[in-house]
Amino acid sequence: MIAWQHFTVEITSASVSDLLRGIYRREYNLQNIQYLDELRIYAEVSSIDYLKLEKFVKNRGDSVKIISSHGAYVAIQNLLRRPVLLACCILWIFLVIYLPTRVLFVYVDGNNNVNSARIIEAAEKSGICFGASRRYVRSEKVKNKLLSEISSLQWAGINTYGCVAVISVKERELSKCENKEHSFNNVVASHDGIITHATVTRGNVLCKIGQAVRQGQLLVSGFTDCGLSVRAESAEAEITALTKRHISAVALASNTNRVSLTKSETKYSIQIGKSIVKLSNNSSITDNDCVKIYIQQFLTLPGGFELPVSLITERTCKYHEQQVSISDTDNFAWMKDAAKAYLSENMIAGRILHSKAELELRDGLCLINGTYACSEIIGQVQVKEIGECNG
Repeated sequence: MIAWQHFTVEITSASVSDLLRGIYRREYNLQNIQYLDELRIYAEVSSIDYLKLEKFVKNRGDSVKIISSHGAYVAIQNLLRRPVLLACCILWIFLVIYLPTRVLFVYVDGNNNVNSARIIEAAEKSGICFGASRRYVRSEKVKNKLLSEISSLQWAGINTYGCVAVISVKERELSKCENKEHSFNNVVASHDGIITHATVTRGNVLCKIGQAVRQGQLLVSGFTDCGLSVRAESAEAEITALTKRHISAVALASNTNRVSLTKSETKYSIQIGKSIVKLSNNSSITDNDCVKIYIQQFLTLPGGFELPVSLITERTCKYHEQQVSISDTDNFAWMKDAAKAYLSENMIAGRILHSKAELELRDGLCLINGTYACSEIIGQVQVKEIGECNG
């Protein structure tokens, strides 16, 4: 029989040696005997043999008392006296058994054109979501449903590694026109200008250096007259010209400055999945002059694994505002730089040779009118097709 509890006892006897001989004859299991003096000893005895030992010692006229106890029974008693520790142990055992059977994180691998968020959203509709059972994740039914949701996927495979589900996908190849002889294009002018450079690698040239051209004018044709026949091909050319651009823009000539903070309020919410639980009873609508700071902090596990549980903090600040009017055009010099930057972004391999911009304050607004002399590529491809191209 297994003893779940052991006692450390102190035995006092006039003849310790006679006492021990009597204990051994009765086969009481006494362990770790320590002599304190000629009359007292320490020993360890199981809870099964203690009652028999106590009866035998008292019948001899000796005494025995328990000094301490240990064992599984004592450990269980000590654990029951700590309900918080016991609850944590039970929760830990439950998570160790339950979590490996569930999907907690979903990742996508192999996608280039299709957004990962779209694939994960379609996977949620197919049953691959937070808390889904790993038993059904790798089924063919789930894979087929995922492919039906996103037609641009050719193949999908789902593997699980612990609590992580990895969706490996292969995208469909874009259909290409195999017979390119049935399509051709021209090169036309995208803006008015004077041609300064022309490099033509394919097509029939219809312009020359120094010629002034208009927007939409044909510069290089995809048709080439070969005498007895006309050849259609894709024109390729790089046409550079001097152009003249005009830009107009407007900005407010008054600013609203925050002077002092008059009111501040902080609200907290907890988001679990798509559900939001507000911890504040105040649900009033903020004014237009308030500033709202929104912070969302997700529960992140070691290794960068992010759970769909987050704490949302919303801080609303209200300021006393003051209107400030600007009456000097020097404060709007940034508009000239912004206009040049905008123009440079909208040119193809272009640069600004000369600029003239004027600022004007009128009716609480600042207006800019600029004229810019530029050198840029004006050759624009105009696609033409003969027949129908089937991929």
